[in-house]
Amino acid sequence: MLVALRRSSQYMTYKKKEVTSWEVGDGKEIRLWEDKWADNVPLMHKFPRFFSISLDTRRILSQVGVWSDNSWSWELSWRRNLFVWESSMADLLLQVLDNQRLTREGENTNDKWIWRDVESTDFSVKADYNILLGGGYRV
Repeated sequence: MLVALRRSSQYMTYKKKEVTSWEVGDGKEIRLWEDKWADNVPLMHKFPRFFSISLDTRRILSQVGVWSDNSWSWELSWRRNLFVWESSMADLLLQVLDNQRLTREGENTNDKWIWRDVESTDFSVKADYNILLGGGYRV
């Protein structure tokens, strides 16, 4: 019985990851490359080449940039210099990153999970139940 519960729990976690993503706040919980927070796709899947050469693979958003004059500047670190032909992809990556706004520490805006493809982005037991049953995301 315990094995069945464990498998069920793993399935629930997997299904929830399919329909949830992060909403950016202060960037203290969201992992830059692994979490769904920009365009609902982990950056490691959207930019696999850059993920493979990144020195920031395990960092959270607030660790890969600095505040300067009330604006956030991304400071990504690479294992090697980028090739010239990678510069257009790097520009695209920076556009994706710049579309997200981090909040300054002290503004009381934490990162939070949101539900995608449902009428409300807040969690509800009914939405969770429908998703687990495979009945779609509508509530």
